[in-house]
Amino acid sequence: MAYELKEKDDGTIELVEIVRDVIAIFKDRDHAQHYFGILVADQGAPGQVDLRTLEQQLSAPPAVPMPEPKPASNPKPQTVRVGAATKQTSTPPAAEPQWSTPSDEEWSQAFIALSDGADLKDVAKDLNVNFYKLRGKYANFKRRQNEQATADPATGPVSLDQEECRLCGRVFKATAESDGLCARCSHAG
Repeated sequence: MAYELKEKDDGTIELVEIVRDVIAIFKDRDHAQHYFGILVADQGAPGQVDLRTLEQQLSAPPAVPMPEPKPASNPKPQTVRVGAATKQTSTPPAAEPQWSTPSDEEWSQAFIALSDGADLKDVAKDLNVNFYKLRGKYANFKRRQNEQATADPATGPVSLDQEECRLCGRVFKATAESDGLCARCSHAG
């Protein structure tokens, strides 16, 4: 660390502390000299590189090395038992279950069973598929069924208390306030 006095244009004098910081690390001396010359030239000093100053700066003690990055694997957390003695034990990773890939026919049979009231967990277990995958596929199946029912004008309303929206053609349950418009169309207008 060094100190310097600087006189300003208005007559005041500043006391400046000069702190040495490592701003770059080079493997090649020519490369380091080049950048040192640029920095010295930017400070208003002549662009000539003083090799003694450069050698003193390069021979300075190295900065603290950065820690090595940790591997990408995420180990399982260790369990700790609290009692008379604290001890850490590592839990073995649980084996991932091997799920099957059902055919389209098996999926449609599962959807029919679910439509008939079968339990979702039981059907997933019978198919040997993930419960959440079956739930998503079944929801998509039901959505497509509803879209096909509303998109086909030949089928008409499903029951007597349902009618088609006069703007979009969707089938909806009519009320006294609906005025022939489904909920979406009545709120949009």
